Amino acid sequence: MIGGYKVSKKIRESAHTLILRAIREQDQLPFIFKVLKGSPPEPAALSRFRHEYEIVSNLEIPGIIRSYSLERIESGLLIIYQDIGGVSLQALLEERPLPFNEFMELALQITETIGHLQEKHIIHKDICPENIIVNPATWEAKLCDFSIASYFSVEHPQAKALPVLEGTLAYMSPEQTGRVNRPLDYRTDFYSLGASFYRMVTSSPAFDSEDPNVLAHCHLARNPIPAHRRNPEVPKALSMIISKLMEKKAEDRYQSVSGLLADLKHIRDRGTQQDFSPGQQDFSLNFEISQTRYGREEKVEDLINIFHETCHGETQMALVTGSSGVGKTVLVQELYRPILKEKGYFISGKFDPLKRNVPFSAVVNALGQFVQQLATESDQRFSEWGDSFRRAL
Repeated sequence: MIGGYKVSKKIRESAHTLILRAIREQDQLPFIFKVLKGSPPEPAALSRFRHEYEIVSNLEIPGIIRSYSLERIESGLLIIYQDIGGVSLQALLEERPLPFNEFMELALQITETIGHLQEKHIIHKDICPENIIVNPATWEAKLCDFSIASYFSVEHPQAKALPVLEGTLAYMSPEQTGRVNRPLDYRTDFYSLGASFYRMVTSSPAFDSEDPNVLAHCHLARNPIPAHRRNPEVPKALSMIISKLMEKKAEDRYQSVSGLLADLKHIRDRGTQQDFSPGQQDFSLNFEISQTRYGREEKVEDLINIFHETCHGETQMALVTGSSGVGKTVLVQELYRPILKEKGYFISGKFDPLKRNVPFSAVVNALGQFVQQLATESDQRFSEWGDSFRRAL
């Protein structure tokens, strides 16, 4: 019993929260409780919980679960949410695959909801089947869990230990992992949406592994098997839409919800002819500076060739010279993805004229980055590298 409500069922439990279904005793109306665990709760979890309520309480969008109030209880905080009598999409998918017409009904609803969020300048950052609630009777779909959502900005995520990354790793964009040299913006939601669509039409995740490091590497360096090859009943046109959503580079994905909706409605209404080309009506409404490098293809190829030679045991050195501001740093950073594909480590250091008094400053900076990357890995891997350092020193 919580303040006039009777808890009827536990729906889900995570490390920090507990989701309950409850009945209000005075009128027998159903509600969903999200309870923050911990006594007392950790400050970071407390801040994230308040942040979630502040975002959702200011939204009036049909496609999200409405919040009613934030309550203080003996063990911490509680958010009271709308109960649409639904279950998570994840639970539905575990029971049976979705036929094309049911997929299209849900896909259009979810996409329109993301469009409304973008109009409000909000990035969800954790779109996955677990956070999509579906009422099996009405086939109404709503997004939930805005605990890591943020207002439009360009973020530069830092590499963290995989177990503490914010979001659901199986549906996380490459840039959200903090392991690529790319900023994070609203297009991260398109990647997660594509990964969710993939799961909906194939009954399998795009990348399936119990090892978080393998899973992160797949998002960074591997392309999923096209959905129509995993499930021959998936139309090739729909498979092409999903592949476009899951492009590694944000600029290669859809740039607008309107473009995605146009393609989804096209294959729903006009069939799935072979000459379909995704993104024909996709135009960005936001000014974005492209992350693609132009005019440096030959130099990038030289650096990549040198790297591949080192993969065979050779030690190589390349010197990149030029005046300040000509793009030396961004040129070298083009090595990031090729190195990740080979499961290598990319570290960099720069001799700053303002730090001439610091001996070996660039080397110290690079080695510091290396240690930070190692700190995100397993204890065994960290220990192995520690032994290697001791032997070398």
